[in-house]
Amino acid sequence: MIKLIKTEQQHEQAMQRLLELAELDLETNRDAADEFELLSVLVDHYESQCTEVHQADPIEIIRFYMEQHNLTHKDMQPYLGSKGTVSKILNYKAPLTLSKIWKLNEELGIPVEILAQKYQIQQKDIKETILETFHKAFELVSSQKNYQFTTVKI
Repeated sequence: MIKLIKTEQQHEQAMQRLLELAELDLETNRDAADEFELLSVLVDHYESQCTEVHQADPIEIIRFYMEQHNLTHKDMQPYLGSKGTVSKILNYKAPLTLSKIWKLNEELGIPVEILAQKYQIQQKDIKETILETFHKAFELVSSQKNYQFTTVKI
């Protein structure tokens, strides 16, 4: 009697039986052909239910590529930009741009379909954004004129 496959052991038994049936002449043996077809459907159903597929995001793929090819952050600069930009991208703080995606594809062979997938960018909190804006304004003004500033605590 054929039943739903619910365990790995049952899956292995079904696969073994499929191999046995495949060696028979299924064109002339209708019962064996029916069993083969039914077992194939059950195995397919079990595998689709039990096989968990992890969908890696583009950054995980880039990191994996780097690991496999012993590449450092510095090695990625020709493809992703400055040291700071590489760090931001690999730490989910900046998105991959289309030009960077194309460059990674053309130079490293990473498929565009993988690199163009959506992934979550870490958003800065408001305090970090304000401090960054103050620092940029300070640098801009202080480089142009000789001003004195006091420290502001947020």
